[in-house]
Amino acid sequence: MARNEEALAREVGLQQERWTKKEPELWAFWKHNVYPYFLSGRVVEQDERGRVKVDGYSSWFKPFYIVLGGHGEDIHKLGKRLRSAYKIHEERARNAAGTVGERLLREAGLPVAGLHLSRTGWQGEAYRNLFEKQLKLEKK
Repeated sequence: MARNEEALAREVGLQQERWTKKEPELWAFWKHNVYPYFLSGRVVEQDERGRVKVDGYSSWFKPFYIVLGGHGEDIHKLGKRLRSAYKIHEERARNAAGTVGERLLREAGLPVAGLHLSRTGWQGEAYRNLFEKQLKLEKK
């Protein structure tokens, strides 16, 4: 009986070792309509049609790219940084355009009481100048 118990313990130990070995992570990338025009995540499930479920999302996605391990995580992090930087610049440009727009509407005589086209108090000089230049080019 002791031999059977030892054999069983060895077998159970081997099975536990197989279960605890970390499998390489898969990272999936799928199209999205916002810059940088893709989203990504660590794959938790994949179906027979090639669709994936990823951490943090409940939907299935059809990836255009799947990669193993660290390289996928690096691309994922870069995508998040690009998206964050884009949002900051987009907001600043929107505010600058709003400031120029408010001034032009007032100059045109439109009563703009309560109209606030810029959403925050920060207006970037460079964005304002760029927007004004674009408006001048469109007039020509």
